[in-house]
Amino acid sequence: MKLTLQDMLDTLKGQARSDEAIFWFALFWNSGSQSDLYRILCETKYDPSLYALRLKPGFKMEKREFLTPANDPEIVYCHALLREQYERAYGPLREYALRAIPYLDVAENDVVICGPGRQFPCIEADWPCRVFKHHGELGVPCAEDPTTRSFHPFKAGPTGHIIGFRR
Repeated sequence: MKLTLQDMLDTLKGQARSDEAIFWFALFWNSGSQSDLYRILCETKYDPSLYALRLKPGFKMEKREFLTPANDPEIVYCHALLREQYERAYGPLREYALRAIPYLDVAENDVVICGPGRQFPCIEADWPCRVFKHHGELGVPCAEDPTTRSFHPFKAGPTGHIIGFRR
């Protein structure tokens, strides 16, 4: 039985921030790039690079009050609903270690986690980034550019894995 994004949306029954809640739930509990939860994470419309910014009146960008998925009441509530449904169908959730990403295994719209180390100082350690293509290269958006037009291309290390990101 395959879990789908629609299954999770049905569980949340129209919660205002369902895509965001599903993104974070799938990020925390996926078992790797071949899992249903990782596929669902990539299918959501939520983009974590826009999370810490909001547009103020007069079109001025400024940092928003930062609520993490662990302390945001709406997300915590949605996670409780998702967890109950998931565990009823599939058994207890468990955490999986993040792994290095082979350069050839990353695709547009994948989600990668910054670290170990900070390849790009503008991206917080352990922060998820959605992968996109710019002029034929895959990379992540620059966190210092509120227009999200600036881009950091991936580089492969000597082992053939992307430097500075895990999944």
